[in-house]
Amino acid sequence: MNNTRPTLEALMHSVNSKRWPARWESFYDRVMDEYEKNGCPFAEPSYYDGLAEKYNMLPNFLEDYKAGAAAVKEDDSLCRVLMLICESLKDRKNIASDIRELELPHSQDGGYSIKYDMLTALAMASAAQYQHSLYTARSLPQEHIDYGMRHLEGMVRNFKSRNNGRSGAMSWEWYQLGIDAKIYRIGRLEIEIFAKFTQNAIVYENSKGEVIALANNVRVHREGYILGSAHYKDEEGAWEASVTEDELFCAGYPYIRRGVVSKGKIRLAKDEWRRIIEPGDPVVSLHIPAGGGFTDEAIDKCFADSKEFLAKYFPDFDYKAFVCSSWLMDDMLSDMIGENKNISKFCERFSKIGQRSAGRAVFSFVFLQPDVNNVDYNALPENSTLERELKKHYIDGKAIYECYGFIAKDNI
Repeated sequence: MNNTRPTLEALMHSVNSKRWPARWESFYDRVMDEYEKNGCPFAEPSYYDGLAEKYNMLPNFLEDYKAGAAAVKEDDSLCRVLMLICESLKDRKNIASDIRELELPHSQDGGYSIKYDMLTALAMASAAQYQHSLYTARSLPQEHIDYGMRHLEGMVRNFKSRNNGRSGAMSWEWYQLGIDAKIYRIGRLEIEIFAKFTQNAIVYENSKGEVIALANNVRVHREGYILGSAHYKDEEGAWEASVTEDELFCAGYPYIRRGVVSKGKIRLAKDEWRRIIEPGDPVVSLHIPAGGGFTDEAIDKCFADSKEFLAKYFPDFDYKAFVCSSWLMDDMLSDMIGENKNISKFCERFSKIGQRSAGRAVFSFVFLQPDVNNVDYNALPENSTLERELKKHYIDGKAIYECYGFIAKDNI
């Protein structure tokens, strides 16, 4: 081991990173002292054998973790950076900002290298004890603990499926939800707990159970899509949509099909309509793992089982709605594949709120492209009806937009 200590700046530049969290300076010397005294345990392949045995995790990709650790072990600079990332992960309040501020280490030419591409997977595994303690504190069933402890493998699974089977990890910012024990598999879907309603909307309901979402504090393209979305970026004719209120009425522009904002302003009488969801409210966010049936019966059971699970194990989580932010929420998909398809039926369960969308999620989740921003439409596969229709859709200059769907808790 080379015990000549570089400055934090010199260290990060040596791994081709030009940005890192300023707060790392506060613990840099302490972490380097630990490394220079004891080495980097997270770069020992045997460390991952220990995790697999103790926490019943890494059943599918243990060898990938061990190979990544062995490669990092040979690089003093990466060992040091790995120690810093693992320390950073301990601070759950600041990790989101740390991720935004950090340019991950990478090879000088930007090409593949297992020691760089597995680095975040190794770091995330260091939080296993913390994650496991959250499950046991809730006395969760073992099946949910096992699923949660194995959830981080998705980082590696997704990378390999998009990079010809090479070992690596992706989307470590999203998998923080696993470390914080906020993701659970309930039947066909995954539920994310303690999520927040973050949309530019306020949702109202009347005594008949009718629901309307009014656009709030958002700039809208003249065609009704959220300004800045793919194909809807020009300012001409754009307007600001916000909710206004007086003693008797709430007024604003409603979201309609596809999450498009209507140009027609409406008024809701306060003695008939009440506000039920607004930004900051707690919600259950639904995520859709690949594979498995998507029947009405499977989804109905998922909702029922989710409500029962949350009531039993998370009685302190008083959520207002089930929500889903996905390309599957775009009603244009139903137009494309037919309203009788199971995906279309799932989409139709939700009221829609538009989002600023690049319209590229299908390239990741359907076509498994490694770089969604650099796609040759003509080279996309046509192995299914959905792939053929989506390919034609994009060649024709259109897009499928990530949209936000919601169902008020009391309406399920």
